[in-house]
Amino acid sequence: MRYTDLLARLTGLGVAAAGAALAGNTVRVAVPGGLRGVDAAALGSLPAPAAVVVVVGVALAVAGVVVLLGRGRAVAVSVGGVAAVVAAASLALGVGSAVVVVGVGAVALALLLAGAATGGRVAA
Repeated sequence: MRYTDLLARLTGLGVAAAGAALAGNTVRVAVPGGLRGVDAAALGSLPAPAAVVVVVGVALAVAGVVVLLGRGRAVAVSVGGVAAVVAAASLALGVGSAVVVVGVGAVALALLLAGAATGGRVAA
């Protein structure tokens, strides 16, 4: 395994953890009483901004796992690119906390670069 692939997979692990933490923390904070039963599966039980953050967190987590497994280069690049653009637009428009938006943007950029780095040819 090349060092580039190793670093990309480690980055995928970090992105998966960050995405899962983002989604989980948003659900925990958005609903003070917590979600129980069927409510946990319904995004309609969350406020609209929180539902968007949960979807972004889950997408980052799935794409991070894909990079960790060394497959799905296009998925990682697409999700990372879209999340980076959304973070830049949110920062420009002043939507959300600047610290959180910059953090999500950094994770998205790391995912984009890790996805672009995986799957290359091994030089002999």
